[in-house]
Amino acid sequence: MTEKEESNLVNIAIGIIMIILNSVWLYYSSERFYCQNFGCGILYNFLIPNWILMINIICALIGIIFAAKLIRKRISAWTAIPINLGLFCCCILIECLVTQ
Repeated sequence: MTEKEESNLVNIAIGIIMIILNSVWLYYSSERFYCQNFGCGILYNFLIPNWILMINIICALIGIIFAAKLIRKRISAWTAIPINLGLFCCCILIECLVTQ
């Protein structure tokens, strides 16, 4: 294997991991949004505001898009990973600050 093929495999592996993590984040945020608004038999101790849940959903979708671009070799891993971590950290920080 050449060095270029190895880096392509690494980018594909990182992209798949990013898609899995962002899909889980998307699932939990959208499930929480649905259960808070339409009721599914779960009683929460506190409710997260809808706008925070929508920000989480949008950031997860953006992360999936960046992972797909990474797999298609349109961006590098050095660009995709910091953007994904930055989105995740910003959403967690906003959620922690608002729901204190």
